[in-house]
Formats: sequence, C-alpha cells, structure tokens
Amino acid sequence: MEPYPTPNICSQELLPLLNEASFVDRMVFGRTHYDKRTTNYPNHTEFYRDTAQRVSEFCARHDIDYVIKKGTA
Repeated sequence: MEPYPTPNICSQELLPLLNEASFVDRMVFGRTHYDKRTTNYPNHTEFYRDTAQRVSEFCARHDIDYVIKKGTA
C-alpha cells in the first residue's frame, strides 16, 4: 500500500482498503514522497504515524506480515 497519499491529495477510508487486501501474506505500507502536497498537509507526520499504527494493528489482528517503510512513521 504505497504510496499512500495524504487526504489533501486523495481522501479515502483506510479500513475498507485494508479489508480488501486482507487476503495477502505480506503488506508494505509507505508514504508519498515525491509530491510536495504531502508535506503541505497539516500534521502530515502525525497522519502517517497514526495511519502506520492502524496498518500494523490490522496486520497483527489478521496474522499478516507487514513492513512500514522507513520515513513513513
């Protein structure tokens, strides 16, 4: 699941996306790095930290191996 955009780029609900991908054995989650609108989003650091936490909790509940890319959380 990368690049995952901030809401000012694309507003989307995380849980439905995670549920759709719940069949995978491994999930990789990363932020959008190449679009400066990402860093223009208020509290983008907290947004990615919180979203990465939700991804890791989901994966733990569903026994999915996961990687949070460096610089995301």
